[in-house]
Amino acid sequence: MFLPLDLVAKSVGSVVTVFLAHQHEAEGTLVAFDSTCNLVLENARHYVETVVTAGDSSQGAPHHGEPLRQKRLLVGRYRRMLVNSHHVYMIVPGGVNPDAAVQPSSVM
Repeated sequence: MFLPLDLVAKSVGSVVTVFLAHQHEAEGTLVAFDSTCNLVLENARHYVETVVTAGDSSQGAPHHGEPLRQKRLLVGRYRRMLVNSHHVYMIVPGGVNPDAAVQPSSVM
């Protein structure tokens, strides 16, 4: 049987991406965690996802008719970060490449 915390334990020492509440993300090397999934990351980066129009890189209101897209903005870099488990939605071992799209057929 494979338990969720086993996957987290196997990720210690590796880069992880942590999706947080309110469109925030944290990415860094997982160095410690507890049974409630409070996480300690080193060399961490904090990002926020914003919605922008396809033709505009600002965060202003979209123009009528232009498609929207998400942009990952770097908020800060930290030597060490404690992530409270109440804000964690998902942990991705190995991190994510925001430029690489996963095709639905390759998920299974």
